[in-house]
Order: sequence, then C-alpha cells, then structure tokens
Amino acid sequence: MDKAKIRSISDGMLIRTIEDAKAMGMVDELSYEDQVMTRLKEKLELSEDDELPFITMEEYAKANPPKKNSGSDRIAVLYANGVIQEGEPGTDVMSSDEMLEALREINKDDKIKALVLRINSPGGSAFASDLIYRELLLIKEKMPIIVSMGDVAASGGYYIAALGDTIVANPNTITGSIGVFGILPNMQGLLNDKLGIHSDGVKTGEYSDLGRIDRPMTPQEKAIIQAFIEETYTDFTQIVSTHRGIPLTSMDSIAEGRVWTGEDALKIGLVDLLGGIDLAMKLAQERTGLEKYQVVNYPALRSPFDFLLNAKKDAMADELMKEELGEHYQIFVQYKKAMKMKGIQMRLPFDITVE
Repeated sequence: MDKAKIRSISDGMLIRTIEDAKAMGMVDELSYEDQVMTRLKEKLELSEDDELPFITMEEYAKANPPKKNSGSDRIAVLYANGVIQEGEPGTDVMSSDEMLEALREINKDDKIKALVLRINSPGGSAFASDLIYRELLLIKEKMPIIVSMGDVAASGGYYIAALGDTIVANPNTITGSIGVFGILPNMQGLLNDKLGIHSDGVKTGEYSDLGRIDRPMTPQEKAIIQAFIEETYTDFTQIVSTHRGIPLTSMDSIAEGRVWTGEDALKIGLVDLLGGIDLAMKLAQERTGLEKYQVVNYPALRSPFDFLLNAKKDAMADELMKEELGEHYQIFVQYKKAMKMKGIQMRLPFDITVE
C-alpha cells in the first residue's frame, strides 16, 4: 500500500467502521468465527461434520524437536535483563550481584569456549554497570564475547555491550544513549508546605549533609555532582572509543545521550550486524570452531515454585495499586523507579510504552 494513502487514511480518520477497513484494503474479509471455521474446513477439504484438527503449541514443538548438541565443550549464554542495580535481584532488575556471580562462574569453567551476552536493558547504575563491565573484560581475555541486543540495550546496557567482539542488534533495537545523569530529589515544598515536616541537624563539615532531600542543593554542591557526572561521561566515551574504534573527536556527535535504532547504530559503528540471538550463536560457534558443544544458560534459573510465588505476589500488589490509583498508577511507577536510582545513572532518561 502506498505510504501517502496510509497517511491520508490516518490523518483523515477514514476508517471508522469495519466496512471502511475492508473498503480501504486494511482487512480482506469480514467474518464471524463460525464462518472462519467453515472456510478452514473448505481449505482442508473436510466435511461440515468433521472436527478441525487443531494442535497446541506444545504438540507443535514436539513434532520437530530441536537437535540437542553434545560434547564436553560449551557456549554460555548470559541473559542481562532489566534495569542495572546493585544488590539482590528483583522484578525487572539486572542485579550486579547476580551478574558478577554468573560471570565469575563462567570465567572459572574451562569447558566454556565462548560467551553470548544477551542484553535487554535500558541501563541503570553507573557503578553497577562498571562492575559488570570489569568482569566481562576479564572473560574477554579467555574467550570471544558475542553480544546480542534485544528490544533495548542502551546507556549502561550499551556500556557492558561495547567490549563485545561482535555486536548483533535487531533493526529496531533501541541502543546508544551514551550519556550520564544524576538525580537528587528536592522535596522541600512537599515536606515543609504540604506536610508541615521540618528537620534540623548538626554536621562536622560543609558537605556532610550533601544529598538531603528537604532542601535544594547549593551551587557548590551542584558543581561537585556535575564533576562526578562529567568524569563518568568521559570514561564512558573513552570505553566506547577504545572498543569500537571510533575516534574520541567523533564521539560527541553520536553520544551525548542520543538514542539510535539498531539500523542507524549499524551505520555509525555502534553495532556490527543486524539479526537475533540465533545469529549471535552461529557467530560464537564459528569463532570457536566447535562442531559439538552444549549451550549453558546463566544466571541459574530460580525454582518454578519460587518464580510463580513471587510473580503472583507482585501481580497482586500491582493490581491493587492500579485499582486504587487509576490513571495515576503510571506516575506512582515512575516515582518508585526514580527513588531506586542511587548515584550516577547510565540509563535511558525515559521509558517507552506501546499501547
């Protein structure tokens, strides 16, 4: 369909009924479910009384099972999903503790000949990102690292991807966002004016209470935080320049927080190939020259019971909050995320929601 026609349909809101959709070529036929079933039976040359031989996804998968690799050599797949944070793992969180444990286990296993790093993360804590980067750097001395980017591998997610021997992204992967920011909330208006809460204190030095949320920062404090941010940004761009072979003089034109699709990132040298995790696995096999190998996944999966229990508990809590807050629920979610941002952040300064 011509793009101009699609634009005219959209701008003119020309599809207002299902009949309009058919007339405009957006759908082929208008049918009820029973009519679809009758059509399927005709295609399969079945009589009206015959049952349609539907199968489940489980049955479909069993009909052509994947070939199991064998051999003592291994290729590790490390799943780096969620916002990067220090501490214990949680929902939608890439825990630095969990990542470091998995990476050290991979590094100690002499049977592992290559690492496929599957990233789906908007970034997060600069400190936690750097800890993960360091462990990956040690592994890189022993084996090739092939990076596979999922929906998003940006900021801190790109920081840990940059050292990959080959970076594979989907055409519409959200990546780049090579930038740094810090958040220090100022709740003076809320605490003092709305809630009537005031605080006082004593300190031993001029900057002992830097970071208090009941007052704005002084210009001197802002300068200190800004210096931390500038230093972290310099380190970030230096790492990308070193591993990707991009001159530092060119970094600001692609960095400074700019966000790229995988397709655009390929053009400017932030990624090497377009494809999915299958391509990354193939590259790892080719790089190692392995004919027989096993695939091992990290981090170790939680028991199904724990996973279901925690998932159900989280889902119930979310449903209760949605019911209570209504349209303000998303504001509450953003507030919770902001409060978890400790220290300087390497992460997308926005969230993408597709409705």
